[in-house]
Amino acid sequence: VFVIGNITLFSIITFDTCIKIFALVYANDHPTGDGKDPACALQQWGRWDTFTSALNLRLVIWIMDILLIYRCFIIWGSKWRVVFLPCILLAVSIGINTALLYSFLNLNLVPTITILRHLCYPMSFAINLVITGHIAYAILRQHFRSVGAGARVASGLSLVYVARVVVESALVYTLQMLCLSIVYQFKHPTVAIFQNTLAPSVGITFSLMAVRIHSARTQEVAASRSELLFAKWPRTTTFLEAGLTSEQSSVNCGPDDNKHGEKAEEQPSPTT
Repeated sequence: VFVIGNITLFSIITFDTCIKIFALVYANDHPTGDGKDPACALQQWGRWDTFTSALNLRLVIWIMDILLIYRCFIIWGSKWRVVFLPCILLAVSIGINTALLYSFLNLNLVPTITILRHLCYPMSFAINLVITGHIAYAILRQHFRSVGAGARVASGLSLVYVARVVVESALVYTLQMLCLSIVYQFKHPTVAIFQNTLAPSVGITFSLMAVRIHSARTQEVAASRSELLFAKWPRTTTFLEAGLTSEQSSVNCGPDDNKHGEKAEEQPSPTT
């Protein structure tokens, strides 16, 4: 599931990057007739490249939320009550974004769904925050249970490290979504920066998790192999050690031992 999801995310993000490059080139080479700057051309939702870019961003967010919910479901032992709230939030987010995409095709509906436009990003932020918190809590709870039972991790991949990787990787997308939610409410011009870099941030989040956990596993396997190799490596005795050993044995055998041996030989054998 995760392999297919990551490949799908990579394909959509790559296609979305190509669409954005085309939109930038088109906006700079085809200025509007009323003398407006190229930024106005990028905000024309009736064009196919602008709508396709918005659709790609929604697909990336939905796929990421589904993968996170599925991962949380697996970590919590297939408990539906844990992912019930995230599933409800995801369904609401899909409904809001679908209405927004439909309004882009019918520009007359844009003024009537202004409140939905202000809810789309906070809803995605809430989903990511809840799922990340559930996953980190489950991992840390298992860690403290293992420590309480007397288990110790001598080296390698620990549950605390896994929880830290999950939280740190998720912060890339979560903080960006938080900033986007804030600047979008105030209609600040920097909203375009956060919107255009949101899809690559999703890919960075999953890549950081996969690369860091795989690197830790590789180091753990290498360390265990080296310990096993040196533990079972036979120790050979050199000629110098063998000579020292023979000399020490001859020194330990003193003159008293030789006298006892001679007396034992001089004693006559008992007669019957």
